[in-house]
Amino acid sequence: MKIIYSLVLVLSTLPLITFGQMEERIIDFPPKTMGGLIQGEDGKMIPTKDEAIEIVEIKIGNEVVELGKSFSADGDWLSDLTFKVKNISGRPISAIRIGFALPETKYKKSRMGFSLEYGRTLSTGIDYGDQKAILPKEEVTLFRNEAHYERDRKGIEMRTGKVNFTKVFITVTVVKFEDETTFMTWKLPIAKKEN
Repeated sequence: MKIIYSLVLVLSTLPLITFGQMEERIIDFPPKTMGGLIQGEDGKMIPTKDEAIEIVEIKIGNEVVELGKSFSADGDWLSDLTFKVKNISGRPISAIRIGFALPETKYKKSRMGFSLEYGRTLSTGIDYGDQKAILPKEEVTLFRNEAHYERDRKGIEMRTGKVNFTKVFITVTVVKFEDETTFMTWKLPIAKKEN
């Protein structure tokens, strides 16, 4: 009887142990990416070499992580993911959405993902309150609040059965300027580190 009780106790805590374990993780761009597109005067998207934002810092909780380099984190690491970005466009930005793909997921014929957002015009419906325009050279931190994270996590788990991911790809980033012009890119520049 003691053995059965011990076995039940161990098996019932297994999900907690797995979720709390530290594993190697990575955030990167996918192997193939496209350049930037900007909305022309006719409303059509046209190629551009211009940039709108750059990545200043990526954090998991209080720990800074580097793009393309592995780091250790627990199974709930995506709840604490933040991206600090800087407006390098020379124009006020009203909204940003950075998309992420989870290559370890598969739902029907595609991969699941999530986004970090700023501003209402590119929002997926989660209220972050009033967010002012991001002026040129200003920085802002993008994050998911608890409601946004839980909605994404539950949706992905329901469709794929997975909750623990080791790799995240940065996919399309959409920027909306105050003048309603849209910019898109699949490869964000990274700010140079000051020594």
